[in-house]
Amino acid sequence: MCGKPGWERRWGLAIVLALALNCTGRNAESEELLSTFYDNLSRGNYAEAMALYSSSAAESLEGASDAFADWAKEETRSGTVTGVRVLQATEAATDSTVVEYEVRFADGSKKRGRVTLMREDGSLKMGLVG
Repeated sequence: MCGKPGWERRWGLAIVLALALNCTGRNAESEELLSTFYDNLSRGNYAEAMALYSSSAAESLEGASDAFADWAKEETRSGTVTGVRVLQATEAATDSTVVEYEVRFADGSKKRGRVTLMREDGSLKMGLVG
């Protein structure tokens, strides 16, 4: 097989496809997490939304439930989120990915955000939204 012309091209294409599929899977998982987060925020399910944070992010929000509720109302424009789309996911460290995303609202407007996602005990968790 290695002696035939074009084997490098076939292996190169296979590697590129494998990497693309891996990134697509990561984007889908990231998008699902962010969609669930913003859906919970929009519905006022703040405890469920906060459960998606990493342990360090959750610690920094302890005792700030009123401030979190105010932030959530502002972040979701009073619950008018219609969708979330991942624009780019960049692996930052072994178990973390920086995700740039877009939130769409009922009035047709959009807002971009950035968050670090990480694995904790096998589950994808969020850092603080920035």
